Amino acid sequence: MRNKHPYSLLSLFGVSDEKKLNKSKFPRSRVKEANESSLLEQLCRRFSLNEILAATFNFDSNLVIGRDGSGTVYKGFMDDGNLVVAVKRLSSFLLSRKEVVEEFRNDVQLLCQLRHQHLVSLIGFCDEEDETILVYNYMTNGSLYDHLHGNNGYDPLSWKQRLEICIGAAWGLHYLHSGAKRAIIHRDIKTKNILLDDQLDSKLSDFGLSKIGPLSMSNAPIKIQLPRSHSSTITSFGGRVGYWDPELFLNATLVTDKSDVYSLAKWRQH
Repeated sequence: MRNKHPYSLLSLFGVSDEKKLNKSKFPRSRVKEANESSLLEQLCRRFSLNEILAATFNFDSNLVIGRDGSGTVYKGFMDDGNLVVAVKRLSSFLLSRKEVVEEFRNDVQLLCQLRHQHLVSLIGFCDEEDETILVYNYMTNGSLYDHLHGNNGYDPLSWKQRLEICIGAAWGLHYLHSGAKRAIIHRDIKTKNILLDDQLDSKLSDFGLSKIGPLSMSNAPIKIQLPRSHSSTITSFGGRVGYWDPELFLNATLVTDKSDVYSLAKWRQH
């Protein structure tokens, strides 16, 4: 099928027919983007729209497991039912908003390269016609938020389970800050973004607001200066109000790894 979407995921990464890349027409930066996109497809599986439709039974509403401001998440079944996945379908009307496109670009760029037992793994993506879709490992026990608030019939967590979940999330956060090639500040740590697998092991998810910092090996303080335009509104802090680091009110253009740590500690009060 023909790709008609003006903000297609692959076009965001500069993917094009390698034979058509011409040094006289494309600067080195564009050629570099194309090479990075090729690597992206090696790291993540590219699903066809037919595969997505088959996996979700044509986006059956009975398979909806979540919704947020950027789209709907479906439970899906792939590879003859042997692979259970979470399929995030971006709302089409949002694709005209640059910040939403950037959010999904961040998700793909980051998650295709990050592999850790306490991070949700991105399996692949789909970008055909007017659809932009991300495919993740399915977390059988929902989110920490679901358990704390009794959603979907989940039983309350014991204090031991809560502690283990918190420790797991902390290890995932430690990996983001110091284990990856470049330090990554999540900026949206909250109970809805801490997912649980069948063993109740915690997995950090949703990297749409994440920012990339200095090389991890540099041992430099993890601080990122945002453009001054970000300080014009309080919502530019990222994340949920109850989880904001108070220091952001002093300098809204400076984000640090300590803000993530503060947000992680706040979940105990929600």
